[in-house]
Amino acid sequence: GQSKGRALKTHIIQCANLKTTSAEKYINMLKDAGYIEEKRLAWGAREVIVYELTPLGKSRYEWFKTINDELFVLNEWASE
Repeated sequence: GQSKGRALKTHIIQCANLKTTSAEKYINMLKDAGYIEEKRLAWGAREVIVYELTPLGKSRYEWFKTINDELFVLNEWASE
């Protein structure tokens, strides 16, 4: 939401609850598939690397979100 499809590697690692080596493996897989791209941005005097969803990544995110909603959210409502 607030990040607009952008995240620092540390945030990805924390949110996904992964070890750094595993996170790097998955980040590389996502980059190779064209779902994310790596960008270097100035942050004060420092440079940070952020990962940003590509249009394909955004499309896949919406696709998986729809499937998740159909499987879990709608089924929870239907079972009540």
